[in-house]
Amino acid sequence: SIYTVTRGEGPTILFSHGVTITSRVWVKQFETLPELGVRVVAFDHRGHGESQLGSSGYSVQNLATDMRTVIEGLDLHDVVLVGHSMGGVAVQAFALEHPDVLNHRVRGLVLLSTLAKTSVSASRQLQCLAERVTASFDLRKVMTRPNLGTMFARVGFGREPLASQVELNRQMLATCDSATAQQATAALLGLDLTAELVNLHASTLVIGGTNDVITPPAESRRLAELIPEARLELVPGAGHMIMLERTALFHDLLLN
Repeated sequence: SIYTVTRGEGPTILFSHGVTITSRVWVKQFETLPELGVRVVAFDHRGHGESQLGSSGYSVQNLATDMRTVIEGLDLHDVVLVGHSMGGVAVQAFALEHPDVLNHRVRGLVLLSTLAKTSVSASRQLQCLAERVTASFDLRKVMTRPNLGTMFARVGFGREPLASQVELNRQMLATCDSATAQQATAALLGLDLTAELVNLHASTLVIGGTNDVITPPAESRRLAELIPEARLELVPGAGHMIMLERTALFHDLLLN
């Protein structure tokens, strides 16, 4: 089953989080946006947070199917989909694989700190190497060590993040099951949606941080160039966690 949380009334925004974290990453959005007349909905991806893995495992296709399940299960209409990192891959895959639901139920897309192609997707040898490295890395063990965990969690941020933001990221990463971290990450290693994005017809806002080292600005530029109805916003000095680092600006972009 997929865990969802909802707050507020009004136009609906559905938030889709990144790999190895949870819907807790949207805490600022749940605090502020309902007071501005927006209904916010978030869910935990399979195997993350409170959501069950299910029997079919991790794949980009399952990301798309799960997003459709949430949208239809909650009977959302005129909804804006916001996808961060892996969650942005989920939004892209959903839009490409389920255009009928997209056209019927979705108002627009926001692709936040995400990408359409992984750097190893063109080479099977590089994919195999990356899979071996991922399999040998115990995320939970690293993140539960306060100093080392904080250092790794800090990589997700740009200039001068608050310590509380870094700690939230560390806590989310520390609760991620190691098998989920390995398998969900491995499912993204062969990602390449670039040839299909010309067929993605939806009003789309691409947001990236100029200091993002996880999904660098070049990835945001590529998305904006490939998607016919996309516009690009690059946030100076921001890293991967724009929803926490630049909350007010992020909300202005969403509401506009």
